[in-house]
Amino acid sequence: MPIWMTILFGIVGSVVGGSVAITIGWGTGGVFVLSVLAATLLVIAYRRFVQKRPITGPDARRMP
Repeated sequence: MPIWMTILFGIVGSVVGGSVAITIGWGTGGVFVLSVLAATLLVIAYRRFVQKRPITGPDARRMP
């Protein structure tokens, strides 16, 4: 995955996670946690469904 896509997933994850945390009334810590969680889930989903690579195991290190 190119670096620009990693940055994009981080920004989108921050916006989505922060919006959810603010909507449900969590504080600053909740915004940070949900932002990191959302960005991580986006990267995992991209790796799993677009690159068709597992997240763990011996095949996780093979090149796409």
